[in-house]
Amino acid sequence: MPFNLGIPELILILIVILVIMGPGKLPKLGKALGETVRQYRKESVKDLPPPEKSRWEKASERRWEAEAQPRSVLPPPQSQNVEPVDDPAKRATIFGGWRLIRFLVKLWKWRRRLP
Repeated sequence: MPFNLGIPELILILIVILVIMGPGKLPKLGKALGETVRQYRKESVKDLPPPEKSRWEKASERRWEAEAQPRSVLPPPQSQNVEPVDDPAKRATIFGGWRLIRFLVKLWKWRRRLP
């Protein structure tokens, strides 16, 4: 709290304002106070430079730029010693494992690019 004012002191100040101003003028007073604060905030940031981007925003922009660049589409290299897997569960397990490894490698490379 500003000036080390606690809840009881603030309640006392609000009661004094209510007694002085009356209940009919409180909405007008609140509206005027709100407009003053809004105008102060608008004017206080008017001449400031735009805020710098965080490292997460910069990394996200680099990732989007990298994804926007065209990639060459090459078929995967075919190994001659690979036997086809007939069991769908085993195929899904192998494929899921490779996807996990690829994801972890991409994550590791992405993390290394961060400042």
